[in-house]
Amino acid sequence: MAAASITNDLSYFYSLGHTTVSNAVFTHYTAPIFVALLAPVLIAEPIHRSTYLSLLLAVSGMVLLLSANGRLSFGSEHMPGILAGTASGVAYAVLILLSRKLSRMLMHHKAVIVILWITALATAPFALVADFTLTPQAAILLLVAGILHSTLAPLLYYSALRKVIAQHAAILGYIEPLAAIPLAFLFLAETPTAGVLVGGLLIVSSGYIVVRASSHQRS
Repeated sequence: MAAASITNDLSYFYSLGHTTVSNAVFTHYTAPIFVALLAPVLIAEPIHRSTYLSLLLAVSGMVLLLSANGRLSFGSEHMPGILAGTASGVAYAVLILLSRKLSRMLMHHKAVIVILWITALATAPFALVADFTLTPQAAILLLVAGILHSTLAPLLYYSALRKVIAQHAAILGYIEPLAAIPLAFLFLAETPTAGVLVGGLLIVSSGYIVVRASSHQRS
């Protein structure tokens, strides 16, 4: 599990440095597709009918979100970044599946601690050789990110995985890039285009299908 987490992080950041941000984000969020393909094999979780439609809507929404800025590029010069982004998507999918299994076993709290320490040790050499200046402001931002993104968010996510199947949890993950739309509008004064709004609506629709299907399974 730690290997999947490290592979996910390193390949995603490599992708960001070797292709466009849109390419990196899109290939990284192929993870739900791999979750649907691997779930029956790795954790004996059958593909639910709701997954097909919701996944189609979510992926279509992502394409509209990212292509609205005209930054999805598939030239040969972007291939290293695209391949790395896809590798991060596969690693992210494996991480989701293993997290689902550990959460069902009530071992998710221990998993978060182990992953954090192993990831810190594995990535420390890259941070030590990098050329950067750590200002007090940057240190505070890193601390906040570490508490919220790397600690609190995984704990909440793994707790939710006890009740939500892996393929549905992966699709709901598309809410993350969707959240950038209102945040960009509020803090950066970026007005969303029609394509962005339609893409966002498709992602919201996919989330609604997943939530509705999950509620029916529990009832």
